[in-house]
Amino acid sequence: MRLVDGEPQVHAAPVKGQLSLFDFRPVARVICLPMMELHGAAFVRALEGLKPRVLFDLRRAPFFEITGISREWALNVIHQNVSTHQRFPLDLRVGVPSVNRWELVTQVANFSRALAEEIKHGPLSAVLLMNHSDSLEFFAGMVPPSTELSFSWRFEAPNGEVIRLC
Repeated sequence: MRLVDGEPQVHAAPVKGQLSLFDFRPVARVICLPMMELHGAAFVRALEGLKPRVLFDLRRAPFFEITGISREWALNVIHQNVSTHQRFPLDLRVGVPSVNRWELVTQVANFSRALAEEIKHGPLSAVLLMNHSDSLEFFAGMVPPSTELSFSWRFEAPNGEVIRLC
């Protein structure tokens, strides 16, 4: 025997900014590439596979001398696969003590807003260039939650490992 309620369920409309148990918003995929440790083939695969809306170079001193490919090839891959290439230098050195960590937190929050503005019209994808892999988690840990955005963040390492969902 099965009991069935004849009344349809009524759900209250969500309030703007209200969190729910499940996040049904679209996910913005952000691949973080540690350029000092990355082989050129992995760099090319990441850009050709994702075809990101934007590439942000977060390094203080950007250069594209990558093992396995030339500088010209790297820049050509960027121009063929990325809609927008921008610089937003941040000091993401983990081991260096900083007296102005709050300034860095503010810079990361400002960058997060700039990134959200850049990708909000789709596709929801971006590549971030950093120097070292220890900067990936350091950076992702400072990104503010996406509660006010129409999408959520998914930060990934080059191998697809999820660094942070927020």
